[in-house]
Amino acid sequence: MSSSREIVLVAVSGSPWSKDLIRKARALAESLDASWIALHVLTHGRFTDAANRERARVNLELAENLGAEAVTIRGENSTKEIIAFAIHRHVTKIVIGQTVEGRLFKKDSWWSPANTIMRKSFDFDVYVVKNRNPGSRSERDVRRYFRKEASGLDFFINVLWTVLCMAGALGISLLLERLGVAEANIIMAHLLGAFLASLRTGPMAALVTVFWAVLQFNFFFTQPRLTFAVYDVGYLPVFAIMFVVGTVSASLAARLRRQTKLTRKQEVQTYQLYLIGQSLAVTKNMDEMLQESCRQLEQFYDVDVAIYLPEDNGVLIQKAQSSGYRKDVEDRSRIEECYAEARPINVIARKNSRRSIRYAPIYPEKYNIGVAVLVRRHPETEAMDSMHMNTALSLIGRSIDRERLVEEHREASLSAETERVRSMLLRSVSHDLRTPLAGIAGTAEALRFGYPGDSTISAAAEEIEAEAQRMSLLVENIMNLTRLQEDPTAIRRSPESGDDIMHAAAEAARKRYKDRRISLHFSEAPQIVEVDPVLIQQLLLNYIDNAVKYSPDGEPIELSTRMENNCLSLIVRDYGNGITPEITAKVFEKFYRGESNGDYSRGSGLGLYICRTIAHAHDGDVFVETANGGGSQFGVSLPLKSRESEEPDGENDDSDY
Repeated sequence: MSSSREIVLVAVSGSPWSKDLIRKARALAESLDASWIALHVLTHGRFTDAANRERARVNLELAENLGAEAVTIRGENSTKEIIAFAIHRHVTKIVIGQTVEGRLFKKDSWWSPANTIMRKSFDFDVYVVKNRNPGSRSERDVRRYFRKEASGLDFFINVLWTVLCMAGALGISLLLERLGVAEANIIMAHLLGAFLASLRTGPMAALVTVFWAVLQFNFFFTQPRLTFAVYDVGYLPVFAIMFVVGTVSASLAARLRRQTKLTRKQEVQTYQLYLIGQSLAVTKNMDEMLQESCRQLEQFYDVDVAIYLPEDNGVLIQKAQSSGYRKDVEDRSRIEECYAEARPINVIARKNSRRSIRYAPIYPEKYNIGVAVLVRRHPETEAMDSMHMNTALSLIGRSIDRERLVEEHREASLSAETERVRSMLLRSVSHDLRTPLAGIAGTAEALRFGYPGDSTISAAAEEIEAEAQRMSLLVENIMNLTRLQEDPTAIRRSPESGDDIMHAAAEAARKRYKDRRISLHFSEAPQIVEVDPVLIQQLLLNYIDNAVKYSPDGEPIELSTRMENNCLSLIVRDYGNGITPEITAKVFEKFYRGESNGDYSRGSGLGLYICRTIAHAHDGDVFVETANGGGSQFGVSLPLKSRESEEPDGENDDSDY
């Protein structure tokens, strides 16, 4: 098999030793240039151990960070599940750990997972990494789930229950013997006692109870009585059968008890999540929802809680906390580290305290939106179930996202309604001003021509006409802006010649600015663009008005066209002081105004912003550049109209008006 198809599988558990195993598997995969998988088999016995699940999660996270595909599956027999997974994924090499101990019971025995996999490895190579120092305290702690027994009061109750069951079996057996019942019934009574005892104890205790039942039957009911000696070898098969049947039935009973306990625990956890979701769904705002989240976590997990969310500037701020939470136990650097790296952190509150603190990221999906600080109140309580806790935090994260979306929708609706009312008001006022302004301009012009000999009246009429025209331009800009903001697609497009639009804008500007020389220069053949001619003419008038404001009196204004990148650019040039790079980035912003000449400094700051709005509505763009020889060039770039037919013949027009 070629190296490109090699797949390495490493079996991962909750043991700290798995980290070394993961690194060795990575080195093997890199040497083979192969992909590799970190597999954790979660059996029922290990699922109930929250601490083991947390260690296994950390080990899988390490493998994933090193480039592995992290996989968790469930099953009853980890060895069988590893082999089945390896066959299904076409694994070529398996890396598995094995503990070596030099005492009576050896982990590298015939039945160990490593040896079992090697016996059944027909299609893959097995690499066994031996741990020759398993006696450390951490390793003993990790292996507790192999021999998990009750302690304290529970241990005493289990022992008492076992003694009562076996004493009851003995009493029933003695009664049956006195009644002359067959010996087989006495054997069944002992097996029943062992079975009942195993309903409360673990598998190892159940094995001891079965052995007790065999010895008790031998001691009280076989010849010679009241001794463990066996004179009749015919009882040896009976003892063996009793032991096998009792062991199997006791193991099944212990497994049933464990699975029942697990099912009840999962049912309770599912119901807790349901209650959390229900309580969060009825909250009215973000603050109430966060406070309810703290209350629910405090109630179900017996922890003190604080929730931190980032502000717009990225700083984490405490938004809610439970009633008993104390800020002096938290570490601000840990909170920021948890948020930045999006991973949980477990620490001890103080040197001489066993209260643990968990800094957990809040994940609604695959991104981190905050941090929950969880302080366990009592050191003797069960370790926090990270899997269930993460699910609850994910549920809280989704609720936070929901509240944010609701608030954003509310703000957007309010903003849209405000904009709609503002646009209606502006459009109404602009429409009402248009007719009187036209009348004022016409009257001023009549006064100017009606009294040619009176310089005072002519000057006043000229000033009134100029102001009326300026106000008319502002009104037109406001009306066009509101129309484009309400519906940018509602423009009336038609095929137009760029030269014709420039001519129309120049004629309108000459009437408005009589003391300026406005010239046209066309260096290209006429080009057709599909635009709204009224809006583009308004755009050019805004450029010309801007050129008048920002260039000295008497300086000419030039209008020209050029072709580039299949676009037609309409350009207005002035001979002012030019424009600096700092201003270039802001000049098309709404309400931005530079320093202009004369009385035109009273501009609204909307002209160039409206130019950009009009250009974007035509799928074009605006630009400004420094002209050769001084001054600035403001332009609009418009895409050419696509035409299948041949363009009409045209001659270059280089005119100066």
